[in-house]
Amino acid sequence: MSNPSTKKTNTKKATRQQTPWLEDYQDCFTFQMLPVTQKFIERLAQDLITWSEDPENLTLEKFYLKKRIAGRTFYDWVDKYPLMKAAHQTAKENIGIRREEGAIMRKYDSATIAYTMPSYLNRWKDTAEWKAKLKAESENAAQPTVITRKIYTQYPSLKEDDASDNK
Repeated sequence: MSNPSTKKTNTKKATRQQTPWLEDYQDCFTFQMLPVTQKFIERLAQDLITWSEDPENLTLEKFYLKKRIAGRTFYDWVDKYPLMKAAHQTAKENIGIRREEGAIMRKYDSATIAYTMPSYLNRWKDTAEWKAKLKAESENAAQPTVITRKIYTQYPSLKEDDASDNK
């Protein structure tokens, strides 16, 4: 008869071999190092989209902190893994639309929402960039032009330095 603990260990080894390890991350509350696998990234991406559909959720920070993931680590994964990038974009759009509609319906403070909306929806970001460009162009156009001229006097005995004092 075989030893039951041996079977358990063999099963664990087989499972680890089937789900390749990608990297480790540190739980931001316990500081324990935890493994990241492709399956973990897939589950996290799906959880993010599902979470973003809840009307109570209004900021992405709430998601990754709830998952005990530091912000820097989360955004590294968004940059590194295409699936996380796609899920992040979908979540931003879900949250952005909810925030915008909430501001329109006066459920949320419209000034606060307007200030942060470029982080959630690209059309808000494009509008903010366009306004900044227009402002910069109008400030450059409104700069006064300085014209300098030399003053000549009718008295040749005055030195040029003295004439510049009369400006």
